[in-house]
Amino acid sequence: MSGPTQDSGPTQEAPIVDSSAHPVPLRPSNERASSTDALTGSGISVPNGPQVTEIPPATGENGRAPHDVVEVLPDLRARDTFDAEIPDESPHDRNESDNSSPGAAGGTEHAQAVAGVEAAIKTLPPVAKTSAQQYVFSTWEKFGWLSSIFLAGGLVVLLAAIGFLAFLWFGNWSNHTWNNIATQNWFTRAVSLSALAVRNAVSLQAGVATSMLASVALEQMEVHILSAASISGMRNATSGPYFFTWSMLTAAWKRGNFRQRMLIPILAAVLTITTVLVQFTSTALLADLSPGLIPSSSRNYTAATNFVYINGTDGGQYIPVVPRGTSWKTKAPFYPAFAEYHEDVDDSTQQDGISDTGFTLRAFLPLQDQQARSNIRSYNGIATVLDSRVVCMPPNMTNHSLHLIEDTMALGGQVTAASNTTNLFFESGNGAESNQTWESRTPAQFKCVLPLALSPTSLQDWRLSICQPTTTTGYLANAFNSMSFFNSWSMYIVVNISRGGLIDWLSGVTPESGDQHSDLFGPGNRPLFFSNHNEWQDLLFTSNGSLRLSTTLCFTAFETADLAIEAIGNENRTEPIPEYDSEKQIYQYGRIREQLGQPANLAPLFSESDSERGILQLKKRDSWLPGPGDYHFDGIASERTSFALDFANMFGPVQGFVEQPVIGGIDSPCTAILYGGQRDSGSWTGLTSFRADPSLTALVQEILQQGGSIAFALQSILTTLAGIAYYDQLQQFNGVGTVAQSDFILVTVPHSYRGFIAVVSVVVAHLLLLAVILWLFLARTTVSSLGNSWQTVAQLQGDELRDLIAQSSLRTDSQVEKRMLGSGLRRRFVGIRLSDDRKKAEVVPSF
Repeated sequence: MSGPTQDSGPTQEAPIVDSSAHPVPLRPSNERASSTDALTGSGISVPNGPQVTEIPPATGENGRAPHDVVEVLPDLRARDTFDAEIPDESPHDRNESDNSSPGAAGGTEHAQAVAGVEAAIKTLPPVAKTSAQQYVFSTWEKFGWLSSIFLAGGLVVLLAAIGFLAFLWFGNWSNHTWNNIATQNWFTRAVSLSALAVRNAVSLQAGVATSMLASVALEQMEVHILSAASISGMRNATSGPYFFTWSMLTAAWKRGNFRQRMLIPILAAVLTITTVLVQFTSTALLADLSPGLIPSSSRNYTAATNFVYINGTDGGQYIPVVPRGTSWKTKAPFYPAFAEYHEDVDDSTQQDGISDTGFTLRAFLPLQDQQARSNIRSYNGIATVLDSRVVCMPPNMTNHSLHLIEDTMALGGQVTAASNTTNLFFESGNGAESNQTWESRTPAQFKCVLPLALSPTSLQDWRLSICQPTTTTGYLANAFNSMSFFNSWSMYIVVNISRGGLIDWLSGVTPESGDQHSDLFGPGNRPLFFSNHNEWQDLLFTSNGSLRLSTTLCFTAFETADLAIEAIGNENRTEPIPEYDSEKQIYQYGRIREQLGQPANLAPLFSESDSERGILQLKKRDSWLPGPGDYHFDGIASERTSFALDFANMFGPVQGFVEQPVIGGIDSPCTAILYGGQRDSGSWTGLTSFRADPSLTALVQEILQQGGSIAFALQSILTTLAGIAYYDQLQQFNGVGTVAQSDFILVTVPHSYRGFIAVVSVVVAHLLLLAVILWLFLARTTVSSLGNSWQTVAQLQGDELRDLIAQSSLRTDSQVEKRMLGSGLRRRFVGIRLSDDRKKAEVVPSF
């Protein structure tokens, strides 16, 4: 690069005239032609673009030009600005000017040229005032592309993240996308990523908001002189509002007028709080998540669902049932969840004195595992459906009498149903009716054993015996329109010793004569009176009613069929078990009663929902009659009778070539004793009786003592007996079918809204605060723009900071602060304003 050339004489470089001494007015672009013409008319060449016009200097007395002028004319095509851009001359250009200077002889021409320029400028019209005089930068220039991306993009990210989180929190398993996220265990990852997006968006926007607040603070003269450099730099880049907030709060403290100038410190403090709080987004959201169960997608599989007949070696057909004894004497290993369809009795058909459980179907699912039954959501396939409807009424007894041997009584006679129950007993759930009437039926023979001696734990119990006759006077039509080979299994006589203790009965009735008897004989003791109340008929053996037996006749629709069903559960369930009461020192069956339909709060039967009872809903079919794909036992022979019904036989099952466990076989009357009665060993060897399993006895006693009906108690017995037999034989099933099943699976999903609400509240507060700061920035700043590093440095010029900047290049902030304290600048506040000539911004003191 060539340096300046020197003359042989004592010449000196001509100075550059400051543009502020000769301001060049700015004109709108539509006035460009006239301006150019004006200058051209003065003899000055003006090409397109900025032009440096060199005027030959005039030579004064000392050989130097009195005033050399190098004037820069702005490009009139450029946008309007307040500050004309003045390019520096290169040393080369200046040297050329010096070398070509004509000396003192050209002074007259120089003066004439300057006068011509001044005259041309004076002829230009005045510049009209525009909005640019109030706002130096356009809105886009004030923000720049990076800040605009942070603001607009951050808003989109926040809205998308909050919307997605709302979908996760308020969605449920019925939405396919929500279900996939949950079942794939993506909830934690989805929440963490959403929280990360929220944190980053808020942090970036908080940085832009800090830059805007810094601009407002500078232009509102609220910056302490010590913080002017750092706060000015924040308009270009900042890591957050933390240092700015500290600077503004300490400045407000130093200034002392808290109430008058606290807007910016308060906004900065709130911005800091929201920025800090949003860092805990993940913690707050994840705190709402906890393990929970939701339904999985349905899956298909093949399983053994029921029994089917196989050919025997003798040419007959059998089912591969495992021989067992009667279920009445078997303890229930568990109380399985079942699916139920129930219809209450129509009030218009309900008759007085009739206790009816209503049409009740219960389906046992072929799931051996208790956890599988607890977590099942839906089941579509073959299942064994039990018709468990029970109807009880006062019996119509004839030739009945009471017999006594030692401390054991027996009631025998004949029984028929009341004639006014014809319609009730020949209706079923599918509308099937019988063509017979009660009057045409022969009475059924019955004999019931009634022990008087009690165990100490049974003093408060119902002294209840359930008798199974060998013949029946009718049956309750079932939903499957089938009739069992053993009709007597569907009719029961229930007798309760309602009045009189052991001594009272021994002294009040005549005992049988002789020591041993195989059957009832002699006239016995006829009741003196009888009376009906509800489903019971009381037999009074004394005039004052001190010796009383209460009897009822119950018919059941006890039958099963293997049907294609659909069962649905709204939530998972826990199968109930007896719970020990340490105060009473007995096991309580409250949860089991609730599962069977008796609420714990003495509410009406079946008044609780399926979910409250812990069972599934059995969807109603168009018809419960077995159709294609279904299977049921026709009952035309003992070996073709439902195995569940067979095992509920008091005599013991007759299928599977089982040796009869009781004397007298299936032709012998049998009594199940459901209290702590002790039968005398020498009484009527031809009458079969046994004490039911204690768990079954305890369940029935609790049902009755809690206000349940005898019909409901008997229905509960039959459901329990059928469940025992079903799951005992489940592994023997040989009928294979396809099952569609969905389960409740354990996943991590929201179970609380506190964290979500907290996060949304912080984000909303952040956005509202950002809107306020944005308005302040647009309304109260003139010379500030974001993301311009040179601007933030250049605007620190001014008398207030000139000396301070010049002397601080090698000093720390603490050293600068000490110098300020020494010079009395401790309480000096500054800001940024346009200069008087409106061509630059500079630091000025606040007054």
